[in-house]
Amino acid sequence: MRDRRYNFWSKNVVSIKSIPRMLSVNFELTYRCPLHCLHCYSDCYNSEGAVEHELETSEVKTVLDKIYNAGCLWLTFTGGDPLMRNDFIEIYRYAQHKGFIISVMTSLNVLNEEILNMFTRYRPFYISTSLNAVTEKLYNSICQAGGTYEKTMYNIKKILNSKIHLKTQTVLAAFNFHELRQIEAFCRSKEIEFRPNALIFARLNGDFKPCRYRLPISVVLKEKVEFKNNCAIFNSRKLFKCDIASYEWVINPSGYLASCTCVREPSFNLLDSNINEAVRNISSYLKSRIFLSKSKCKNCQVWMYCHSCPGMAKLECNDWEAPISYYCDLAWQKAADRLTISNNVAL
Repeated sequence: MRDRRYNFWSKNVVSIKSIPRMLSVNFELTYRCPLHCLHCYSDCYNSEGAVEHELETSEVKTVLDKIYNAGCLWLTFTGGDPLMRNDFIEIYRYAQHKGFIISVMTSLNVLNEEILNMFTRYRPFYISTSLNAVTEKLYNSICQAGGTYEKTMYNIKKILNSKIHLKTQTVLAAFNFHELRQIEAFCRSKEIEFRPNALIFARLNGDFKPCRYRLPISVVLKEKVEFKNNCAIFNSRKLFKCDIASYEWVINPSGYLASCTCVREPSFNLLDSNINEAVRNISSYLKSRIFLSKSKCKNCQVWMYCHSCPGMAKLECNDWEAPISYYCDLAWQKAADRLTISNNVAL
């Protein structure tokens, strides 16, 4: 009952149509992570040198003050792995004291007793971790780090024993699809929320290596694989067909505000910028963007089946308006299958 009440309330808050607002923020505290997952979009910046580009503790607090004053309700600490920061406890407690609804996305590999005790006493809304395999060899192969499987399983058990709400994220890719049912069965046996998603896009520096691991389209269609994103919800002539820069935002480890995980332009340094002006400027720029080329995405007839977006196109093709061939082919195949089913029903 409590979950239903919360879902009803949160949907009503988000559905209020007004000027762009800062309701939800994904705060990437660091790009450092003990794992180097094959499909990870930020692994290109995962190195010890990344710490040089991260905000100081006092600067993180300044940013938290600013987003709090701007009306942010939901705050997710993510990365990389936010637990890699030595000051994570101090940052978490500061945010918790301000009253944010806090979630944490972590590999769980660097979870220690001190952090666990803090989570137990000052509970996050939920903790989310990647679970892309449940067999040791495959798990370590995907993470490209030995010994990580044992740490993850050990800390999953600790989180569950502490009665902390745990969710998993499972990317569906060519390297692990054969283990999908085992992952699902593991989650169900532990009463963990299972969230599979086949959406894979290029890295933040334009490296498209992760894209090589996308599932074959034939498998997607046969198995009715899910792609969970909201990139095509409006039939608009504008470049973006989603709620871009409306209520969800991203802040990178250097304190730059952007509209989305994939859309990093334009961005504003929150240490130097008025946050409300930054929100308005980003929103105005992106919502007014139109197609400037003869891209076939402009008048696409199967846009409602597409899982691509200008942000992913920019990362993969260095062009906001470029079609991504994989998602383009998938959309047309889905449309064709839908038409076949409709014709059969009519007969």
